[in-house]
Parts: sequence; structure tokens; C-alpha cells
Amino acid sequence: MSENEIADLINKGCGQTLELMKDLPVTDSGKKELAKLMAAFANSGGGTILIGVDKNTRVPLGISPAYNEEEVLKIDKEYCNPPVNPRVSVESLRGIRLISVAVARGVNRPYHTEGDCYVRVDKQVFVASHSEMQEMYKKDGGFRREVSDSWPVSAASLEDLDKTKIDQYLKNTGAAIEEKNREKILKDKGILVESANGVVPTAAGMLMFGKDPQYFIISSGVRLVKFQGKNIGSVIMDQKEAKGTIPEMIDDAWKFLLKHMALRSKVEGLKREDSTEYPAIAVREAIANAIVHRDYSIDGSQVRIFMFDDRIEIYTPGGLAPGVTVANMEYTQYSRNKYITQMLMHLGQYIEKLGAGIKRIKSSLRNSGLREPIFFDTGVDFILTMFGPIEHERQAKAETQGVSQRVIAPAKTPQEIAFLTKDSRKDFPKDGYINSDIQAIIEGFKKSKKILPQIIAGFVLLLIAVSVVFFSTRPKNPLEFYYKASIMHSRGEYREAIDNYSRFIEEFPSSDKADSAQYYLAGCMDILGEEVGALNAYADLLKKYPKSRWVPYAYYWRGEIFLNMGELDSAISEYQKMLKEYPNHPVAVSAMRGIGLAYYKQNKFKEAIDMYQSVLDIAETSSDGYEYYQMGLCYLKLGQKDKAKEMFKKVISSEKSSPRIVEQANEELSKINI
Repeated sequence: MSENEIADLINKGCGQTLELMKDLPVTDSGKKELAKLMAAFANSGGGTILIGVDKNTRVPLGISPAYNEEEVLKIDKEYCNPPVNPRVSVESLRGIRLISVAVARGVNRPYHTEGDCYVRVDKQVFVASHSEMQEMYKKDGGFRREVSDSWPVSAASLEDLDKTKIDQYLKNTGAAIEEKNREKILKDKGILVESANGVVPTAAGMLMFGKDPQYFIISSGVRLVKFQGKNIGSVIMDQKEAKGTIPEMIDDAWKFLLKHMALRSKVEGLKREDSTEYPAIAVREAIANAIVHRDYSIDGSQVRIFMFDDRIEIYTPGGLAPGVTVANMEYTQYSRNKYITQMLMHLGQYIEKLGAGIKRIKSSLRNSGLREPIFFDTGVDFILTMFGPIEHERQAKAETQGVSQRVIAPAKTPQEIAFLTKDSRKDFPKDGYINSDIQAIIEGFKKSKKILPQIIAGFVLLLIAVSVVFFSTRPKNPLEFYYKASIMHSRGEYREAIDNYSRFIEEFPSSDKADSAQYYLAGCMDILGEEVGALNAYADLLKKYPKSRWVPYAYYWRGEIFLNMGELDSAISEYQKMLKEYPNHPVAVSAMRGIGLAYYKQNKFKEAIDMYQSVLDIAETSSDGYEYYQMGLCYLKLGQKDKAKEMFKKVISSEKSSPRIVEQANEELSKINI
């Protein structure tokens, strides 16, 4: 790279495709973190790691001559499975030696580090979800391949489709409806298909004309949430899951958003025209695009539409179709679901022209005086963000000021914490909370015209200013100070976040946010690998805030930390405390799985089998095959090969099993059969 290119990267700062690192890691934990980052880039859209630059100040510090490209390649081969094979080079910026690590989007995804699969989301690295793993396998030729909407819904029959809706559609297409050739017409239209179970509905047929589509294609609904605020951690005002056929879901999603839109008025002469804050054309087109073009072969992932005070975010599972990019999508006519697209075009009111949706969205927003939308493809989701009017954003800010925020999930990562958006951060002075009275004092001093009074007044005013600064640096609003800590957390500045959460707890111990600050503080320590500190911080939460909503999570994460440390009895104890006090909590099943794994590691195979069976008794319908696989391993250890075979076959036969676990079960079966 040229020096200008390097300088541009540094000025750009950390983001989805760029990470800055101060130094090449030499410790085992540091090497693992670099490996996680490389694997995450390879599993996502690729990216560059520039080593020798302070990520916070963006100041080039340089790398010791003792380190070279081979050090990075060794870390890749030792910790990444399979190796991501980055392109490593030594670069120079004004004589300062740096190392560039360019990681391409991998062709052998998913890539693992220490047994886990990671993905890159904005500036952070997270463990991949089940649906993300599934998408990697499907797109990269593992267990699944890119499929259209013509795959058979084997468990359904023609009786599960609404005949009236089908007849109306056929009438719109001009097809002659005769019973003798009806089946052939429906096959030609992509509504029915031959399968091992006979003639059954296609995914397109079920989604367009099914009596209960979500019964057969479970994750085909649309999740709708209206937040009172600007982030996921804000108060939820309203939420709904849209179900039914695709036309019904498009209509329901539009009605939900319309219900929560403000009206804008424009007066011309004596006439006033009212319109919604977001243009109907843009919103309906965006909803239709997400529902029509999503990948319905992905289990466990819905279209998500989140409405905030200042924007609407729409997440489409599966990302953009192969061959389509953010750069060319406006001019590329490609549909992942060709039959659904054709059917909606014949209905007329949902899709007018294939490939024109993005143009319509952009032009409609532009004509309404709104900002350009943002399009982003993570490889797992395609995300569209539409911004509302500035005046509405200001109004929403005034209305929600002082409203208590809440987090709706165990917020261990910056994705899940309440944090301010970039626009809101402008309200915070860069150098602390300085009272505006100081500026007034200074201005008054400048207006004085006499030199001696100026000198005398100067000393007095200086003392006053120092006092004002001293007292004003301590924020008067606890929530404001809490947000300052949260901003650092969301930026990944975990050390600074820990310091500020600690100060907040000390300054405002009776605040209703103190328990959340304690929880986030522990989470930051955990992320930094400070296991003992995190354990103590979670223990403080349990001691100081015994009635906090974070208590069950604190028990759970203490169990996880002990499990990772190999202190298995302590891990089991923490999990059991959580289960005893909160048996129906959302993380109870995860705690039970943790106990099962701890028993397995202790060679208590019968106890592990009992625990995994207990998990299946209460959550079999949501199992990804993990419990059956672990039980199979336990039976192998006990020498009961027939029982082990039975468990591994259950993994393989279940449609809900994770591809990775299916692969592992197949491997174990092949070993048994040798």
C-alpha cells in the first residue's frame, strides 16, 4: 500500500472492514484474540487489520523489527481452523514500520477459533448464531446450497393451500382454470412440485397461498418493534409478529409502522396537506423487498423491522443474493425467489417492476426531503436504514428526555447495551461536563475596560471558575453520566468503560441504573479476559443488588467463567443457584446445558445424560441437535455403542439440527461403523 492509502485507512478508523491494533500480541490470550478477529473477517465480508496503530488516538506507533509477517501466519495456522491464509505485508508510514493483515471473505467458511465461530458486526466480534452458521454452510457449499423458493414443503399437501386465493391469482394471470389440467398449471406456476412424498406445495406456494404458512415454515414471519428512543436498549412501546401469507404480512407490517408515524403538514395558500413522516411508497417498497427477497431456507431468522425515534431499520435474512452487491443492486435484476416475485407482480399492488425497488425507495425519500438511506450487507443480513425528518428527531428527543431506558436481554456485548447514537453524542462536551457559567464569566471578563479592575476581577473570577469546573465536572444528572460510560462501552473502549461504570456506581449508588452499571462493568472485565475481576464484579452485584433483574444473569455468567477456567464444581454450583431461584428464566436452559458439559468434563457421563435429557424434556422443539450429540458422546464413553448410534442418528434425522453438529454426528457414526 502507498503511504496515502495507509493514512486514509488510519483516518477512517475501526469499522466493519478495518481494525487497528497497537501491537502484535505475544501472549497466548492475545494471539487468540487476533485469531478471532481474522476468523471473524473471513466469516463476514473480509477486512484489514493494521498493526502498530493506537485504535483510540489513531496515532501510528510502529512495530518492533523483531516481528515480521511470519508471526501472523503462525498465529493463523495455530489458532484458526481452517487457516484463513491472510495476505500479510510490512508497510511504512513516514518511516514508521507497520504490519498489514488483509483477510478476504473465506471460501471455506465457517472458520473457527478455539471451537467457536465468530463474525464481524461493525467494530465488534461476536460468536455466530445458529442461523449465521447455517447461512455460511449454505452459501459456501457445505451442507446446503443457495436455493430458490421452489423447494418442496414435504409435510404439507394441496389441502393446506387456500383454493380461493389460488383461483383469484390464476384469474389475474389469465390462465384457464380446468380441473383436469389444474395440477399441471399449479406446477408450471411454481405453486406445486413433485417430491418423494408426492405432489406437495413449494415454499412459494405455501408462503403465497397457505392457510397457515408459519406452521410449515416457522421463521417466515416478520418481527415488528417500536422503540421509544434511538437504540435497541430503549423502552419498547409496541411489538408484533406479522404472520400469514406474504401479501398479508406486507399489509400488516405497513399498518404497524403507519400507526406509529407522525404526520407532517404542508400549507400552500389556504390549503393544508398532511403526509406521513416517511413516504408510503418508500416504506411499503422496503417492506415488500425484505419479505420477498429474504432467504426462506434459513431456519430461526425472521425479517426484523425496528422503528426508532429517528429511523427505521429493516433486516433481511440471507443478505443479498449471489452476484448482487450494494454497489450494483440498483441496476441488477435478480430475484432469489423468482416464483414469489412473479406472483406478487401479477397481484399488482406489491411489486410493480422487478429491479426498480431500490430506485423507488431512494427517489421517494429524496422527494420528501429526507436523508439518503443506508444499505449494508453483512453476508448474513441485508440492512436498510431510512432516516426520518430532522424536526421529528428533535421532537422525539425532547419527548423521551428523562425516560428510563431498559435493556431487554443479558447485555454482555456492546450490541446489547443502551448507548447514544452519533448525533446524540454531540450534546456531550469532549472534555467533560463543563458548566456553561464558565463561558459567561469569561465573556464578562472580556467586556471589562479598566486594567486594574480586570486584574483584581481576574483572580476572583479564576477562583470562581475553578470552583465551577470542580463541581460541574461531576454530572448533575445520573442518567447522563451513565450514558457517558455506555458510549465508551459501545465503542469497545472497555477499560475506560470499566473506570466510568465504577465512578458512576460510587457517585450514584442509589440510582436505578447502578445495578445495570455493575452488570456492564462485570461484562467488560469478562470481555477483556479478566476472569477473577469479572467474578468479583458479578459477586458484588449479587451482594449489593439482590433484587436486580440482572441477578440470574450474574449467576449464569459466573457459571460460564468457572466452566472456562476448568473449576467445574464451582461452575455447577453457580448454575444450580440460578436454576433454583429462577427455574423459568430465559437462560435456564443454557444453564442446564452448562451443567451437562461440566458433568461430561468430570467424566460423570450418566449425570450428564440425565441433564441433557432434562433439557430435551422442556426444550426439544428448539434443540439444534446439541443435546443428542452430547448424549451420544456420553454413551460412547460408557461403552454403549448402540445407544450412541441412536443418539447420533437422531441428530442427523432432525431438520433442526445444526449443520456443524450433523457433520460431527456423521463422523462419530463412521468411527463406530469401522
